[in-house]
Amino acid sequence: MFSTSMSFDGEETFLAEPARLFQQITDLDVIARAMPDIDSHETTSPTSMKAVARPSFGFFRGQLNVEVTLSDLDPPRSAKMTTHAVGMGIEFDVTSSLVVSAYGTGSKLVWQAQVGGLKGLIATLSGGLIRGATEQMITKTWSRIRDELGEGDESD
Repeated sequence: MFSTSMSFDGEETFLAEPARLFQQITDLDVIARAMPDIDSHETTSPTSMKAVARPSFGFFRGQLNVEVTLSDLDPPRSAKMTTHAVGMGIEFDVTSSLVVSAYGTGSKLVWQAQVGGLKGLIATLSGGLIRGATEQMITKTWSRIRDELGEGDESD
């Protein structure tokens, strides 16, 4: 059984300049398009949205109601994102920090994410299974952000 929080972090490089990258990673419509398995979303304020996801994890098939909130916005340098997801027999939170800086003619994004508040079925799964599924989602999300920026899979 896995019941503690799990941390993820990394660096991504982009061809886009920092202001453009920051705009994309804090645009709720872009976030909704970049997050895997989102069926629909609705912006509820300039810094929050609600979405419906249908994850394709082998251990969970069903609907998740997702709330995303942006905070501590410091354009074009940093932001925080809080995600709360709940569905039939599953609930979790993700708290992320995003820091953008100039990198050559483009930009670098240093990110950290903490997954916690695991309740229900997800809390009974192995940490390895959760980590693997989360890493796949992270990879897809950055790939989709690159697509939004017109960069495809290009990265340094």
